[in-house]
Amino acid sequence: MRRIKILMIGLVLLSTGCSQYLKYQSHVRLKTPITQKTKISIRLPAKIPSGLVRESVSLAIYRDLIQNVFVNPAKEDPDILCAVDVITLEVGQAVWGLLWYPFTLFGVPASKMHGKVFINLKLSDPSGKVIKTYFEPYSRQKWVSIYAEYARTPPAGKWLEDLVREAMERLKKDINNDRDEIIAAIEKKKPVYAEAEPRVSPQDITSPPKLTFSYEIIDDNRDKVFNGGEKVGLRVKVSNQGKGTALGVRVLLSGNSTVLNYLGKEKFLANISPNGEKYVTFEALLPYKIEYQDASVIVRVTEERGFDALKEAEFTVAIQPAKIEREKKVLSTLVDVDYPLTASSFKRDNAYAVVIGISDYRESSIPDIKYAKRDAEMVKIYLENVCGVKPENIFTFYDDRASIGDFMDVFEDKLPKKLDKNAILYIYYAGHGTPGEKGETYLVPYDGRLGSERTLYPLQDLYKAVNKLTIKEAVIILDACFSGEGRSVLAMGKRPLVPVKLTKMIAKPKFVVLSAADAEQTSNDYENKRHGLFTYYLLKGLRGKADNDNNGWIELGELYDYVKKNVYKVARNELYTDQTPKILPEGILSKKRRMRIGRCK
Repeated sequence: MRRIKILMIGLVLLSTGCSQYLKYQSHVRLKTPITQKTKISIRLPAKIPSGLVRESVSLAIYRDLIQNVFVNPAKEDPDILCAVDVITLEVGQAVWGLLWYPFTLFGVPASKMHGKVFINLKLSDPSGKVIKTYFEPYSRQKWVSIYAEYARTPPAGKWLEDLVREAMERLKKDINNDRDEIIAAIEKKKPVYAEAEPRVSPQDITSPPKLTFSYEIIDDNRDKVFNGGEKVGLRVKVSNQGKGTALGVRVLLSGNSTVLNYLGKEKFLANISPNGEKYVTFEALLPYKIEYQDASVIVRVTEERGFDALKEAEFTVAIQPAKIEREKKVLSTLVDVDYPLTASSFKRDNAYAVVIGISDYRESSIPDIKYAKRDAEMVKIYLENVCGVKPENIFTFYDDRASIGDFMDVFEDKLPKKLDKNAILYIYYAGHGTPGEKGETYLVPYDGRLGSERTLYPLQDLYKAVNKLTIKEAVIILDACFSGEGRSVLAMGKRPLVPVKLTKMIAKPKFVVLSAADAEQTSNDYENKRHGLFTYYLLKGLRGKADNDNNGWIELGELYDYVKKNVYKVARNELYTDQTPKILPEGILSKKRRMRIGRCK
C-alpha cells in the first residue's frame, strides 16, 4: 500500500512539471517614429520532465523574435522606439500526457496519447493594458504526430523546439500582417483590444455607463490668471454614475491653440468601473514671454463605445506675460545745451578768447567746484560755433593749468602781443572768487591760498589789464561770486569787513562784465543740468533762446535779459535762494544793448 502511494505521488509530480521561467529583456524598435522606450520580456519554461526544453530553445526564439519580427536595433535610429512596452511569450503543454512516452518504445501507438501544446503572445503598453494578443493552440493530433516522429529519432526533446519554431513562423506572419494596424493605433493613442476579446456593440449593452465630470483651474498664485513663468494646469475629475463599466475613457481639450500647445489636447483614463472616479491633470510651466490674450477652452469626456459625457464645459482664462521690473539708474544724460551745435560758417578773424575753468584746487582747504571745468569746456565750443572765434585764437586754462603764473602770463603778456585796435575779446572764468578784508575781490587760481593775497589774482588787475589793451571791445563773463558762499570762499575765520561792490571799476572801461550774481549773493550749481546755473542759461541763450527778434543774432541786451530772467526764477523756485545776474558797469546796457555777441543761425 505504501509503495502504491509513493508511485502515485511520483506520477503527480511527473505530470505537473515545473513552473520556473526564464526571462529576457531588451529594447526593440519598430519602423515608425514613436518615441517611447520598449522592452521585451519572454517567459518560457526553464525545465520540464525528461529535459524536453532547454535554455537554448528560449534564446533561439528570443533572437528570432527580435531579428525577424521586429527591426534589428543596430540598423535603426536609436531615437525611434516603439510604444509597445512588454512582449510576453508563454509556452505551455499538458505534460501529463508524457506518461505514455515509455510505452512508445515498446510499440504502443502514438494515437493513444493525448495532450495539448499552446503558445500565447501578448503585446502590452506602458500602463499594462494589452494592445494585441496572439494565441496558437495545437490539438492532440498535431502534437502527437510530431512527438511520435521525434520519439524514434533522438534527441527526443527536439520535437518541442521544432514545434515552437513552427508556431513562431505563424506568429511572425500574424504580427507583420497587423503591423500597420498596431502602429496606427499607437500613433492615435487608441487601444487595440486583443482579438480574443469580443467587440461589444451598444445594442448588446444592458447596463451602460454614465459619465460626468468637474474641473478646476490650477495656478500658483490662485488668481485664475495664467501668468508667464507660472505653473498652471487643469484638473479634471471624471465619475461613472452608471451601472456599466466605461471603457477607454478620454478627456479631450479644444479651443485656444496657445493653451493647448502647453497643456496638451488629450489624456487617457482607461476604464472606469461603476460608481468609480478618476482624476487627470493637464499641466505646464508657461514661458515668461507670452502674448496677452483671453483664451477659451472646451472640455469633453468621451468613451470608447460612444457613451460620452452628455455635458461639455467651456471656460475662458486670461493669459498675460510675466511682469518685468525695470531698475532705472541715470548714469549720465546728455543735457540739452551739450548737444553738438550745427557747424557755422560765421567767423571773426579778429576775435580772441580766454577760457578758464577750475574745478579741482591744489589746496585741500579750498572746496572743489563740481561743474566749473565742464562749464568752461562747453563755453569754448560755443565761442567757436556761435561767437565765431577761431580755435587757434582761444587760450584755455583748466584746473592745474590755471595757476597764478598762467593768469599773469595770458593777461599781461600774450594778449597785448596778439590783439590790435579792431580785436574783440571774450573772457570767461568759472571758479572760486574770494573777498579781501578791505572790500577788494580776487579770482582764486589753481595754486591760490586763502589769506595769501600774493597767490590770488585781483579782479581789479584783470580789469586794468583788459583796459590797457588796444581793442575794439571786450566781454568779461564771471561765473563766480565774492560773498564767501557758493562759488566763493573765505580764509578760515575771515568774513568780509565791507560789502563787495562790483561797481567799483576803472574809469572809461573798454569792456562789459556779465556777472553770475549780485555782490552779496551766491552763484549756484544746477545739479539737474550738470552746469552752473548762470552758465547753463548763458549757453541756452547763445544757442538761440535769447534771439527775441529772431534775426539770427544774439545781442548783449537779449542775452542779458534772457539769462537774468531764468536764473532768478529757477534759483527762487527750485533752489530756494536768490541769484540775480548783473551787468556792469551800471548804465552800460543802454549803450551796448545792440552789441552782437554771436550768430545762432
